[in-house]
Amino acid sequence: MMDIAVVMDTQGRSSAFGENTIIRIYSKGEGGWIMKDEMNYRIGQQKTPVGIRNGLKEVGEWLGECKLMIASEISGIYYTYFEGLQFNIWEMEGNPEEYLDYVYHSELEEQKKETVQMKPVTPVLVRDASYYIDLKEIMSDKTLLTSKQVLLPFFKEGKFKQIIIDCDHIPRWFENELEEMNLRAEVQKFRDGMKVTVFNDVYEIVEE
Repeated sequence: MMDIAVVMDTQGRSSAFGENTIIRIYSKGEGGWIMKDEMNYRIGQQKTPVGIRNGLKEVGEWLGECKLMIASEISGIYYTYFEGLQFNIWEMEGNPEEYLDYVYHSELEEQKKETVQMKPVTPVLVRDASYYIDLKEIMSDKTLLTSKQVLLPFFKEGKFKQIIIDCDHIPRWFENELEEMNLRAEVQKFRDGMKVTVFNDVYEIVEE
């Protein structure tokens, strides 16, 4: 069973996630798609980042196990929040019946790919708990893992002082995940990309 949350306007068409939106959860049954639940999201007077995040927290709790969202556009704090909750986010225009089946089958195909045994990709030890990984090379091969699948387990294990990452851009999930794991990052920008160094200061404390 796969539930899909759709952000929409009062006309029943997908809309941008923003100040006043309707969120509906759809589930695929034997007779087609049915609407399981509906929520009106209103920021109200709390338009500060903290107020918005508190409202989004309520939405996240209401969505529960549903980790798939469709909107005509989702960006900024809204994208960051739901991406941090490991949502798969789609930007689609129109009525739900126009795209629910497409998203559903696309997600099933991705799930099948994830079950295929792939060559493990891990950072390379350079010296004394310092590592390196070329994320640009990994991401150039679309059959391999995502940046989150490659780096998050390594970060969570915490057995490193620092890791240097060559990449085209900073993964969006860094903002939420690094802070939660007490990691910090420094960025150097170049013409052909950037070099991100992630420091694990807690490692030094443990070693001492």
